[in-house]
Amino acid sequence: MRAIRVELYLAGGIGLIVLILAYLLEGQITGWGVASTLFGFLSPIQISNLLESKQISNALYLAKAATTVKNAAVSRAATRALQKRTEMLSGLSQGRLKLTSIEEMLDAYYDVFELEKSKRILATSVVSIREVWTPARGRRALEVNKQAIDRGIEIHRVFIFQNEDAVLADESQAEMRRHSDAGVKVHYVTALSLDRGLATDFLVTDSDVYIEYTVDGQGRIVEGTMCDASNRANELRQMHKSISSAATMFNA
Repeated sequence: MRAIRVELYLAGGIGLIVLILAYLLEGQITGWGVASTLFGFLSPIQISNLLESKQISNALYLAKAATTVKNAAVSRAATRALQKRTEMLSGLSQGRLKLTSIEEMLDAYYDVFELEKSKRILATSVVSIREVWTPARGRRALEVNKQAIDRGIEIHRVFIFQNEDAVLADESQAEMRRHSDAGVKVHYVTALSLDRGLATDFLVTDSDVYIEYTVDGQGRIVEGTMCDASNRANELRQMHKSISSAATMFNA
């Protein structure tokens, strides 16, 4: 079922569910586990995030299955799946969502551009153009960028390349031109021109929603983290400012 955006004012409801799942999965909880989970239960927080409509009920069903299935192989598989759900809900109780599949990362990306009401989105791109932007999913990603721009949102993207040869490559120039033609304000820079730690892939909005990506050596995204914490969002905006100051504006 498609992810839907929800606004939740929680008195740790997710924290309580994590407590239940941990109990069903492990059979017991340490005193620290109870204290830390109840701390989340007693700490009201506002989060805006993406949830599958039946995610929590599915996790509870899985917990029951893991404790009742007799076949060892099936039980172990169910337990692994439950552990993943428990980790996801634990992060969500802190306003953080870990994205581990390409489908999850794409859905989160599309939803930011389709649902955010910010006036500006700042982004970088260190990914391989051939691996990420050229395929059909990359074309859809650019399309949702264009749709956001048509709604009045400014998008600033800095492409970060490994070296000057990569900048001048035909596919790099063609991709930057496509983004520019779509209305994205495009800049480019080489990783060697940036201070250590700045050559990273992320996007951040005016409303403090951000996604940070982990990219492998081939320029493929392998993991993402989505959150709406203002402190980190401010850090990412400052990083984008530093990256932009070293970058060159693309002229189509």
